Amino acid sequence: MESPDGTAHAKRRISGEAWTAIGVIGAAIITGVVTLLIHVIPSSGSPSTPTSGAVPTKSAASAATSQTTGADSSPVAQMIGSWKGTATHTDGTVFRITLDITQYCRLKGEPCGSIAVPDVPCYGDVYLENVNNGDVEFKVQNFKAGSSPQCKPGAGEHFSLKPDGSLAYYASYDDSHGTLKKA
Repeated sequence: MESPDGTAHAKRRISGEAWTAIGVIGAAIITGVVTLLIHVIPSSGSPSTPTSGAVPTKSAASAATSQTTGADSSPVAQMIGSWKGTATHTDGTVFRITLDITQYCRLKGEPCGSIAVPDVPCYGDVYLENVNNGDVEFKVQNFKAGSSPQCKPGAGEHFSLKPDGSLAYYASYDDSHGTLKKA
């Protein structure tokens, strides 16, 4: 190709290898920006969990939940703490029950606390099984030493917050009902 002054100029093109290098550099920049944004902007989809393995205090757990789920609006977050009360079987037998929720629960994830029914006796870990319109269902497993052989793992321990600040209790497997108060 000639220029207007009559001299020949070679047309310069970028080689395939150069385009490959430009693509790799561009992908690295995009990956870096996305990684930075993920770590700088807090996630709003899941609660934070401690990485040290320590169980957070109530205020730390509430703060973590507030940051990620919005002002302790979850019934599970509002249940963090120790609860004690009694329940009654359909035959009229009254039994004591203690529920300790030590951290925010994830659906079918890690244990989030423990339950104790000393009159049986049963002592086990609770796992979140389901949340439905304020009804929080736990599954109990990992029974501790001193538990009776009649303690069976499984779901069916239902709790819901009442307007007076207490917890209503219902066992779907035997129709027991009760009330627990924050200890």
